[in-house]
Amino acid sequence: MVALPVALPLALPSAGIAWAAPGAHGPDGEHLDAPGAAARPDGLTRLPDGSVQVPMASQRLMGVRTVLAQPSQVPQTSELSGRVVLDPNAGARVQSPVAGLIAAGPRGLPLPGQRVRQGEVLAYVQHLPDPLAAAALQAQLAELRAAQGLAEQRWQRLQSLEGSVPRREIEAAQSELHSLQARQQALATGQRARLALRAPVGGVIARAEVLAGQVVEGRDVLFEIVDPARLLVEASTADVALSQRIAAATLIGVPGVRLEPLGSGAAMRDGVLPLLFRARLSPPAAGAAATPATPGAAPAPLPLALGQPVRLIVQRTDTLQGFVLPAEAITRNPANQPVLWIKSGTERYIPQPVQFSALDASTVVVHAGLGTDNRVVVRGAALLAQIR
Repeated sequence: MVALPVALPLALPSAGIAWAAPGAHGPDGEHLDAPGAAARPDGLTRLPDGSVQVPMASQRLMGVRTVLAQPSQVPQTSELSGRVVLDPNAGARVQSPVAGLIAAGPRGLPLPGQRVRQGEVLAYVQHLPDPLAAAALQAQLAELRAAQGLAEQRWQRLQSLEGSVPRREIEAAQSELHSLQARQQALATGQRARLALRAPVGGVIARAEVLAGQVVEGRDVLFEIVDPARLLVEASTADVALSQRIAAATLIGVPGVRLEPLGSGAAMRDGVLPLLFRARLSPPAAGAAATPATPGAAPAPLPLALGQPVRLIVQRTDTLQGFVLPAEAITRNPANQPVLWIKSGTERYIPQPVQFSALDASTVVVHAGLGTDNRVVVRGAALLAQIR
């Protein structure tokens, strides 16, 4: 008889066991895979070691995407607080030079958001003198009227005696009469003076603090004009040397805006040093269709408001080595620690605590806790963190 070969059974992994793939290791080369606990093969499962099992179908529905982490040299960053301020060369404040009564201009009183031209009349201020000054003015006008009457009679009498009196006396009387008439007219005009408030620059009304018939005092700010395409951001820092190490800056939560450093003050204010940046619209991304500019149209406004508090990420000239990842890759574990999700196998994801800093408004750099060649979840991490 011919001996038949004996079929040896192959050791197949159980369908419920999650196997780790190469690359799931920490920054010092330690393995992140713990002894696997059985996971349900019929759905999303949180394993006892904190990792999660996600079937392939669920991964596609959740839109999970991963990248291979590679270290690189990136700028160090600092996060600062600031606010949007007025550009002194593109904005203005309109104040009342005297105390008076507000009257509407030719186009009515301007409203916030209304665009005005340079030199346009915004409103009128009808001067309101105090009672004592008004009484003194009336008394002075009465004296001038009396003096004018006497000067006119004298001039007429000398004119009737022309030929018997010197010509210079007639001319002197006539000059005195004209002087009294001009003084009386000037005082009468000043009594009912109406001053026009004009826009020093062109732009948009950012603030209007007047109503028709309102009584205002001298130096009251009535209108504020701003160019919405030219705004500045003022930040503050206690690090005096930071102003010399700024390479670039971005705003947190305001996409499409970049900041150009303009410099810093030479004196500290309330214990901090002011830093100034010019806000500009970022150029369109590569491949994006740029909207053609209409000839003569005003530049596109910035998505910022005067006085708005903002948070800045300042990139410095000194660098550090780390892993550049999208900000959405960072989640929080139950202990409120920042974690990244590392793919280990086809259906298993392991949370790894890390240390990171913001690189710009949408990117972070992980500088501790992550090893090279780990496959890191960059999209869908928030959904993985919700699996219980």
